Amino acid sequence: MKKAEEYEAKFLVPDATALDRAVEHVRSCGARVGRSRHFLMRDIYVDTADRWLLRAGIGLRVRWIGRRAVLTAKTRRMASGRLVHRIEWEEKHDAARIRLPGPLPRGRLAAWLKRSRGPTTLTTLIELDHDRREYPVWIPGGARAKLCLDRVRVPHRTTPAEMNEVEIELI
Repeated sequence: MKKAEEYEAKFLVPDATALDRAVEHVRSCGARVGRSRHFLMRDIYVDTADRWLLRAGIGLRVRWIGRRAVLTAKTRRMASGRLVHRIEWEEKHDAARIRLPGPLPRGRLAAWLKRSRGPTTLTTLIELDHDRREYPVWIPGGARAKLCLDRVRVPHRTTPAEMNEVEIELI
């Protein structure tokens, strides 16, 4: 299980053209932008039926990218303007071992949640499909970040909700 502090800023933009302009905007601010990676991922936010995690101030997400899955627990956002700060714990899993609804997959994060009187069976709150282009960014002064350009779709709705999101996360 990996613990980290997360610092990020997210922006909703009107369309895919605005997503494309984000790279040039970051460059115009003096940052160096590397080559992109493209991938598809599904995020499923989960909780117990009685919303124990939400009441405890924790968000729990399962992220599938191909045959990999990452279970991530995050504290509530501590915001300062557009910048969000929070603590997160991540644990990698074989995607085939995670079933929803169902029990937490075995691992240190699951054991920690269970010891906290936490969840044993998870239910889905929302699913999000991301078509992501991710760029490494070197900010003047030495900081590193990743620039994520996401076309996000909410599946399993009669009229799928869609949005375009720019995320800049410090590494």
